[in-house]
Amino acid sequence: MLRPRLLSLLCLSLLGAAAPRPDRPLGVVTPGPLRLLLLDLPLADARPGPATLDVRWELANSWSTPTLLTRNERFVLVQLDEQSDALVVALRLPWDRLVGPGPWAERLATTVEWRLVQHWGGYTDGIIEAWHVLGAYNRFKRPDYPSDRVGLTLLEPGGGKVASVTSARLAAGDLALRTSLRLAEGQLDGRPWAAALRLDLKLPVGRPADFGGSGGVDAGAGLGGSVALAGWLTAHAQLSARRVSQLPGGLPLRLRPWQYGAELSLVAWRGDWALVAETRAQSALFERGWTLFGDPTQGDALTAVTRSQNQLGFGVRWRGLTAWFLEDFTIGDRPETRWTWFYNSNAPDLVVGLSWLAPL
Repeated sequence: MLRPRLLSLLCLSLLGAAAPRPDRPLGVVTPGPLRLLLLDLPLADARPGPATLDVRWELANSWSTPTLLTRNERFVLVQLDEQSDALVVALRLPWDRLVGPGPWAERLATTVEWRLVQHWGGYTDGIIEAWHVLGAYNRFKRPDYPSDRVGLTLLEPGGGKVASVTSARLAAGDLALRTSLRLAEGQLDGRPWAAALRLDLKLPVGRPADFGGSGGVDAGAGLGGSVALAGWLTAHAQLSARRVSQLPGGLPLRLRPWQYGAELSLVAWRGDWALVAETRAQSALFERGWTLFGDPTQGDALTAVTRSQNQLGFGVRWRGLTAWFLEDFTIGDRPETRWTWFYNSNAPDLVVGLSWLAPL
């Protein structure tokens, strides 16, 4: 009798009989080739919610020229040139559904998330170049290299190697276990608010050689909150820290063991519809002291490796269906490339996505 009941609940969800909250955040990570190797804590609604199944498709275009970095007479070659298409499945289960009612179980929920990534040349390079020509923007040296090809490289010439992917490849990602503990909740002028503690863990399922995972265990914690500012406007925010394991291959280019993030989301909504605007800032991935060997360009990978990164996100939602895009935009300067008040790392450059969230 259990299977027919679960099937009927799923059908009702897909038909929209029990739509999830429209004023939830996008809940996205920063899907660059390097950042996807590590644990990332996406922003989540701190308020109580049902068991859900979230199925996502994400397209990310990343770009850099082959870049040689140097420090202490050691060299590392980095290139990030691809389109990636990812299928992401996330199952959220409140603990009271697992162990029964209880004061702690009602405050706890765990999400199991896994992704499958296709690294390939894709079809978006020409679209992005046309947009740059139309707006008379810098083209990041894209015209100097063949379009719609894959070139993912992270190695020491003549030494250790994490990966070198030069043809299309399907990669299994690492498994993320995301647990949320609701610390407090209440009403602000009749509108709900909540604060939650996040404890996340990444298990090494993907292969580093396929740019699927880091090959190690990562752990992270975050403190987030959600509050309805008005009857039509909801805010979500989170601060997070992650302890990440080093990449294999013995590269002299070492990850910063501690990674940090800050996110803010504003959701304007009415009925089943919502508009979402977000910003998510992430600290630099690798240790300081690495410099460019050769002439700097806006298309090199130096910023993706040594600088912090911010993604602006915008989405439109109807019930369980959300469409969004992310754009790389970080406040700061890099005078040698004529960036004076903002810069791009292009890892990723542009992301578009579509997701369906169904209560269970």
